[in-house]
Amino acid sequence: MTHGTTYGDGTLGDANLDAQAVQAGLATMPMGRTDRFETKSGDEVFVVGYTAPPTLLLIGGGHVNLATARIAETLGFRVMVADDREEFANAERFPMAEQLHVGPYATAIAQFDVTPNMAIVVASRGHQFDDVMNRDRPATSSASSAVSRQMSSSLSQLYSLLP
Repeated sequence: MTHGTTYGDGTLGDANLDAQAVQAGLATMPMGRTDRFETKSGDEVFVVGYTAPPTLLLIGGGHVNLATARIAETLGFRVMVADDREEFANAERFPMAEQLHVGPYATAIAQFDVTPNMAIVVASRGHQFDDVMNRDRPATSSASSAVSRQMSSSLSQLYSLLP
C-alpha cells in the first residue's frame, strides 16, 4: 500500500485511514466489488475486492437445471448440483459441476459452503420437492398460486441458512 510518497508494510500511515480502508475492503470482498475514498490531503484510495467466481447451486438434476448449468458455465459460474438420484447428479450428466451431491433434498444445502455470491436454483422433478425444506413450516407468502407460495417459502428457508 502506498500513501503519497511513503511506503508502508500493510498500512496507509494513519490509523484512521487504515480503519477506513479496512471498512471499504470488508464491504467490497463478498461480491468482488470496487470502492474508492478520498483522504483529507486529497489522495484517492482505491479498494478492489477479489473473490471466487460466482457460484450456482442447483437443487435437482433434471432437464431444467441441466440447461441452467450449461448457461451458467458459459457465463463463468462455478456449478454445483444436488439430487436424490445418482443418475441425475453425476459427472457424466453434469461434467461442468465442481461438486455433486447425491442424497435427500432436505439435507442437500448443508453439503455445500453457501456464500454471499452463490445463487441457488431449486427445480426438483415435478416440483414435488421444491418446498421440501419447508414442509413443517407455513408458507411465508399469501400469493395466490401454490408455486409462488412454494418458491417464497423455499427462498425464506434458503436465506435462513446463509451465514
